[in-house]
Amino acid sequence: MAKTIVVCLVLCLVVGCVTEPIPQGYKGPLATLRDSGERVTDSKALFFCIDAIDGKRIKNSVGETLSTYRGSGFYMKPIFVARQVPADTDLVLTMRGSVEFAAPILAIANSGSAHHAERIVSVRLKPNGIYDVKGELKAEGSSVWLEDIATGERVGVPAAAK
Repeated sequence: MAKTIVVCLVLCLVVGCVTEPIPQGYKGPLATLRDSGERVTDSKALFFCIDAIDGKRIKNSVGETLSTYRGSGFYMKPIFVARQVPADTDLVLTMRGSVEFAAPILAIANSGSAHHAERIVSVRLKPNGIYDVKGELKAEGSSVWLEDIATGERVGVPAAAK
């Protein structure tokens, strides 16, 4: 019982820090941002996701996957999130690429291969555009970027966090 209460409190704190990407009352055009990645094994996956928009944390694939498979031992199947965001307006996106493991002990045991990347970009998305977060995770030169699926072009320019 006490463990359940503690888990609920932790989840409430985490969820309380997450905001919706579309501001309340927004009626303008929308674009779609999709997280991506790949399942490497039953207990390891690569994630490329949006962590924050304009400095405010949002739901992403890492959080959804880890919370869904919490308590499942050494098994997880990545859940990739897509969300609509305001288009035709300036946004600052914090993107992340990371290697995630199903269990904390696996993360500790494999810390040498847990490559990561982070990038903050300023971008103005096209109305009805669809964009994927993509990247590479390597020992040297890991990177993450945003790609317009209609053109295959990388979008966004380096920005400072708001």
